[in-house]
Amino acid sequence: MKMRVGDKLLELRKEKNMSQSEFSHLLGISSSTYGRVEANKATLELDKIVEIASTLDVPIQEFLPDTITITKNQGGVFLGSQTNYYYGADTELIKDKDKEIQMLKGKLAILEEKLQGK
Repeated sequence: MKMRVGDKLLELRKEKNMSQSEFSHLLGISSSTYGRVEANKATLELDKIVEIASTLDVPIQEFLPDTITITKNQGGVFLGSQTNYYYGADTELIKDKDKEIQMLKGKLAILEEKLQGK
């Protein structure tokens, strides 16, 4: 079973021989928030955990439960569990593609109307 995020951060902070204040500054988190996270009394958004893993050069899987698997593909990263969801650096690209798809669906509807003589 994986450690909780706070436990893992405590372990990493001790490895680096840093104070909570120094470590929170390195991670871009307020000292008070960091203290609550390290004590497992607060949680972080997934985006922040990904950023922290990158900053510390630690695989993101170190912070995730065993029930979540990670699959990388050209579109980004897929996190899977009992409830699947997508996260990736290319989320803006996906939003742009979704807009493009909606525009093309609109154009297709207009062409279908013209073909039907409306």
